[in-house]
Amino acid sequence: MKNGQLSVTQGQSGTALDKATMVADFKQQAKTEAVISVNKVTKQAVKADSKTISQVKANLQKLLTQTVTLNVSGTNITFKASDYLKNGTATADGKYQFDTTLLKQKVAALATKYDTKGKSAKFKTHSGSTITVPAGGTWGWSIAQTKLVKYILYGFEHPSSQTLNLKHFVTGTGYGKTNTVGDTYIEVNLKTLHEYAYVNGKLVFSTPVMSGTITGGNKTPQGLYYIMYKQRNTTLTGQNDNGSTYNSKVKYWMPITNSGVGLHDSSWQPSYVYGNTSYRADYHSHGCINNPPSKMGKLYSVSYAGEPVVVYY
Repeated sequence: MKNGQLSVTQGQSGTALDKATMVADFKQQAKTEAVISVNKVTKQAVKADSKTISQVKANLQKLLTQTVTLNVSGTNITFKASDYLKNGTATADGKYQFDTTLLKQKVAALATKYDTKGKSAKFKTHSGSTITVPAGGTWGWSIAQTKLVKYILYGFEHPSSQTLNLKHFVTGTGYGKTNTVGDTYIEVNLKTLHEYAYVNGKLVFSTPVMSGTITGGNKTPQGLYYIMYKQRNTTLTGQNDNGSTYNSKVKYWMPITNSGVGLHDSSWQPSYVYGNTSYRADYHSHGCINNPPSKMGKLYSVSYAGEPVVVYY
């Protein structure tokens, strides 16, 4: 197939041995002959006008009429084989090899349009205003492009596999949410140093907090994140600005980044610093969201591993 047009190229006989025929000849002679003499037999090319080739050509022509439907959160996108498979070859045993460049380009375009991981996002805050949360967080999903291309191609070749759901071809968290993060999430406002927790759209928790700095090595990262796991009674370790090591015992720990930023209680903080931005310069964390010890237990109880955490300034 070239530029969507089918043609048959006459095969050329080579020197490859027809091992099956020669072995069968040997076995037959071995039954009755004292001296076995197996003739050399080479594989012969299938004739261009044979029924086998005609059937392969017909099958390929039929394949080009096939469609695959991809469901994307309720919206159907149709892929027609003839639109994406313009060049390729078919062998006499019915195997295909296609140039999938156009199909890969289409799937890449879908990823650009639909992927959410690592992108900035609109978010309605506790105050009711809509802001743009910076890109770079861990929350969100992206299309597994290589896998999706493979299965669309399989669907072209197998008519019984023509309907796909994008949810089976994504990596990450949050696919299918009706908005940025859904209705259950934690919101952290770094400007006011306040934290909120929503469950099914209802505010169930609110507390002043202390954060890291806004810039520099101890900054709290902004973006869409998620609770990676939950842990009770652990020790957080790291380096202070002066190079010394800190070992901080906490009762509740919910990390949101691989670098060690998370939400936890902070018994070492004076109670008056929570929610007070004027104290951030002297009492800031190493990037974590410090919660009052009397409040953290409630936040821990209403949260779950995998829950989105929105951090913004």
